[in-house]
Amino acid sequence: MIEMLQYDFMIRAFLAGIIIAVLAAISGSFIVLRRYSMITETLAHSALVGVAVGVIAGTSPLWMAVVAALVSAWTIEYLRSNFQLYSDSVLAIMLSGSLALAVIIVSLAGAFNSSLFSYLFGSILSVTQEDLVIMSVFVVID
Repeated sequence: MIEMLQYDFMIRAFLAGIIIAVLAAISGSFIVLRRYSMITETLAHSALVGVAVGVIAGTSPLWMAVVAALVSAWTIEYLRSNFQLYSDSVLAIMLSGSLALAVIIVSLAGAFNSSLFSYLFGSILSVTQEDLVIMSVFVVID
């Protein structure tokens, strides 16, 4: 079993799993206490909009997904705090709306190809050194 650690891609996959486990443990309790249990699904669907725009525009889908998720998070907090809406209601609206927008963008552009599916259903074995740095930055920020 230790032989698998002689490959760089296995070491990166192992480190990525550890970093994500730490990040999920730290942020999970905060998310539950704030009653944002659907936030991960909502931000994932919002990130799908960013991936679709990134694939169509020919830019980095990863960074477009990060931007889309940040805009979505700010919008959720703005709607929740300024209009006195329940967080579950805002999350449900943003979740379904962002998924619908992503499907529309992908359908209009005809971008259902292998590159879009590789972003949606990636593999932990394909984690790069840059991905590890990005994950580590988010752990430090959190």
